Amino acid sequence: MILEACKSGRTPAAVYYAGSALRGLRLRRWLCARREKLLSEIDSRPDAEYIRERADFYCRLEPGWRGDGNLKQAVRIGDLKRGCVPDSYFDLQRVLRWFPADCTASFQGGESPALVKSRIIGKNDVNSVLLPLDRRQQWRSPHDFRPFGSKCPKLVYRGSSVDNPAGRRFLERWHGHELMDLGATERHPVRPEWKARSITEGQMLDFQFVLCLEEGDIASGLQWIMASRCVPVMPRPTRESWLMHSRLEAGVHYAEIKPDFSDAGRVVEWLAVHPHEAQAIAEASAQWVQQFADPHRELLIQLLVGRRYLLGE
Repeated sequence: MILEACKSGRTPAAVYYAGSALRGLRLRRWLCARREKLLSEIDSRPDAEYIRERADFYCRLEPGWRGDGNLKQAVRIGDLKRGCVPDSYFDLQRVLRWFPADCTASFQGGESPALVKSRIIGKNDVNSVLLPLDRRQQWRSPHDFRPFGSKCPKLVYRGSSVDNPAGRRFLERWHGHELMDLGATERHPVRPEWKARSITEGQMLDFQFVLCLEEGDIASGLQWIMASRCVPVMPRPTRESWLMHSRLEAGVHYAEIKPDFSDAGRVVEWLAVHPHEAQAIAEASAQWVQQFADPHRELLIQLLVGRRYLLGE
């Protein structure tokens, strides 16, 4: 279990929650005083323009915006409880504890600006302010040092055929393809022949190509798959998160397939007979994820986003 967690890059639950609890012991007053000192460092950094540009990407509110009285379902951040944002509470607190307790925030995207995990690309993105939430599930650094050429040149997918319409449609079209290892993992899949043994995330690294499908939100495994130096195979994303999906380039960072999956067989066959081009995509994909690897720089960007949203600065 421990070896599998290390291989997949997933932080063990006990470590994640213990770290969150320890961070929660830091006094808000001390963090607020330190915040501006940290942000003052940006001007002297060689990557200052990059930091500001990324903060502008995540928060498109104009400087000077204030949310007081204009936020629907606003919550005083000092009163934030886990029940308000059950999946994002600890990750939100990583940022919110750096700001005064009487600041207000909304976590319901829509008509008023809100702090969210993801947003629809090109739609109402001014009101959707991104932060890196759901870290344990979506932000991982898998440990795999095998050469790309030593992996199996097939497309792998495991998922639900009952609860995931996109997965079901893909299985209907491509189950049984000789270059695809596909399967449903629930006890009673839609079709009995789709039933396949479960494999761990670490075992998915044995394959060169990994299918990424949006399931009502972003494709939750995309960051991990990109970091693993496998080729993500997916339709053009319709939602984006801290990973900046809208800036990913088809044919550079991922192998694109049509939304109806009709060309998936042709795409996988092309990847299999063009290993150098496929490896270049895998390497570019991993390189994209590397820009998020500096924890101090990521903190500075998050504090800039939080300051603009919470303080209007």
